[in-house]
Amino acid sequence: MQDELEDRHVNTHTWGKPRLQQELNDILHGISRPPAFMTSAPEKSAKQLNLDSYEVMMCEPLHDLSNVIINFINELPHHADNNDVKSELEAFSSHELNERKSSKVC
Repeated sequence: MQDELEDRHVNTHTWGKPRLQQELNDILHGISRPPAFMTSAPEKSAKQLNLDSYEVMMCEPLHDLSNVIINFINELPHHADNNDVKSELEAFSSHELNERKSSKVC
């Protein structure tokens, strides 16, 4: 992460923890390069998936992948036709999102 910040000409050496956390949230917010692009067809090469020039940073932001997963979990119940399945998915979604909120580290 230090290399990424230096590449962006961000000097964090004099910042305290509260400012550092806020600045990093602002600077890195919205960066989303989840490596999940290759999971839809793991047998294919990056070139076959048109990802041969895709750049993966050393500090790949996993929180953005987490947000993709949260959005997916939120959407699941809305795509169920069967009411029993929909109720189960709503319960699952509610439970998982509450678990994530209570175990959120940053």
